[in-house]
Parts: sequence; structure tokens; C-alpha cells
Amino acid sequence: MGKSKRNKKMKITERILLVILILALAMKFAYLPGADILLILSIGILSIVYSSVGFALFNGIGLRDLFSGGAFKNTNAKKIIGAIATGFALSITTLGILFKIQSYPGANVMLYTGLVLLGIILIIVLLKMIKNRSRYYTRILIKVLAFGLFALLLLFTPSKTRLTLNFPNHPEYVQALIDLEKDPGNDALIFKVEEERSKMIEEQAGMREKQNQ
Repeated sequence: MGKSKRNKKMKITERILLVILILALAMKFAYLPGADILLILSIGILSIVYSSVGFALFNGIGLRDLFSGGAFKNTNAKKIIGAIATGFALSITTLGILFKIQSYPGANVMLYTGLVLLGIILIIVLLKMIKNRSRYYTRILIKVLAFGLFALLLLFTPSKTRLTLNFPNHPEYVQALIDLEKDPGNDALIFKVEEERSKMIEEQAGMREKQNQ
């Protein structure tokens, strides 16, 4: 099997994960069951792919070719380091996106960190593309813009709007999350969020039982 075919498999895997991610987002905002599982799996695996083999993906190297002698003959140390940095930044950003959508703590820290790194990478890539518009820089540019813009959208969408879309039938839980975002170190608010989350889960379980009867 040629190197191009091996690399194509990595690209196909990435695209499948991205399609599942988009599908999961559509399911989530349509309030369909199974959306959270698909979202966590797709973003989790994407994050692992970008952090572990992103350098190969961006350099057009097939996974099986990593250990062959000529795997890196069409690239150089700077591109490898750049791809590793990009993979790390994308990994943090994708996890931040997941945490933000799911309203997990620590989302903003990951998003800000990821966006700062992606911003630095974007500037470097744009400067490099003035002289060299290779596929390497194009691959990175597309990923940085796509995930960076989505992360910015999530970051600057008002909490009430985002949370109401996520939990339209649970206003008490939404308000508890909003209060906690304003004062994340408040133990009473943390307890309130957990209390409202438990109520929501119990209510959802009760509704499923009624539907199954």
C-alpha cells in the first residue's frame, strides 16, 4: 500500500469523526437521545488524534510510514515541530469546545489557552504562506480557522442563550450554572448546580420510564 493511500486513511478517519461531531451537534440542538455520547466520543477521539498523530496528519505521513526510514524525507524539523504544536493546540481547543457545550467546569480556561495558541499558529502560517502556499500550511490553516472560529463563537455566546438551548426544560439548572459561572469558587453554588443536575437527571429518567410503559 502506497504512502498516499495510508495517509488518505488517516484523513478519512478524521473526516468521519468530524461528520459524527457535526451530527452529534445537530442531534443535541434537536434534543435527540444519544447526542451527548456521540459528542464526547467524537471530540475525545479527535483530541487524541490531533495530540498524538497530528504531526503526521499535517505532514501527509501515513500512520504505518512513521517508522520507516523515508517517512520524513518530504518534510523538515521545523514543520514537524509546527505540526506537533498545532496538534497540541487543536487538542486543547476541541476539549474546550466539548466542555463548553456540556457546561463542564474549566471550559473557558481551555478555550482561552487553545485560542491563544491557535492565534500564534495562525499568524505564523499566514506569514509562511506569503512565500510558500504548500499543502502543509493549507491543512493547518483550514483546521485553525475552523476550530478557532467555532471556539470563539462558543466563548462569546451569552451563557444564558447557550444554556437555554442546551436545557430548555430546566430553567432552575440553567440559572444555577449561570450563577456558578459568575462565582466559580462558591461552594454553595457548586452544591446548587449538583442538586439541580440530580433533579434534572431524575426527571429525565422518569420521563423515559413513562415512555417505555
